[in-house]
Amino acid sequence: MNDLKALVGAKQAAWATVTAADGHKLQCYATPDRPQAPAIVVLQEIFGVNQYVRDLCDQLGRQGYFAVAPALFDRVQPGLEFGYEPKDVAAAREVRQKIDDAAALLDVAAAVHLARSWGHDQVVVIGFCWGGTLAWKSAALNPDIRGAIAFYGTHIADHLDLAPKVPVMMHFGRSDANIPLEGVRRIAAAYPDLPLHLYDAGHGFACEARAAHEPVSAQLAWQRSRAFLETTLGLKPS
Repeated sequence: MNDLKALVGAKQAAWATVTAADGHKLQCYATPDRPQAPAIVVLQEIFGVNQYVRDLCDQLGRQGYFAVAPALFDRVQPGLEFGYEPKDVAAAREVRQKIDDAAALLDVAAAVHLARSWGHDQVVVIGFCWGGTLAWKSAALNPDIRGAIAFYGTHIADHLDLAPKVPVMMHFGRSDANIPLEGVRRIAAAYPDLPLHLYDAGHGFACEARAAHEPVSAQLAWQRSRAFLETTLGLKPS
């Protein structure tokens, strides 16, 4: 589905084309519109808007949010998505390296604009891995969001100069081979007032499709995230 007007009254999730500020057109996976519902922009890992990301959006939609996931890999090739086998990881990393964060943030902003253009003035970004880093950057650079949640944001520690202008919550695994604990400690020291939670888990622990999934940690992280959305940000699902 490429026509935004076709999303009006949609009964199921659909794909819509949006245009970033630099003219790049990308697809966004969007759940059925809920008038006045808070919006959550879901930012992918390095695997594209794959089945897991779409399922997560659907779940958020059922919980009373309007969820939208921009296909950040469209800058390399439309429709790219990967699984979690070693060959997939290698291919996904190769694609990821071809996309500059500055360009990806334009795509994030386009998804935020999509939500706001449909009357969802309360927009939050939730990102995973690469998307977690983009969520952190969005909290500093995008004036149109209310807050951000970062699950194992891989390079947040490298961008501590970007001070968030909105509330941010972060989740990390103690045994994450991609994010050294020293980096997590630097984040906590630089921003002691931001909620940062550590779990007995590794990278990707919140993703049910990955071997690294740790259900107890994932459940607790989502409980904390929902409380953050509803209590800290005051965003009640419809």
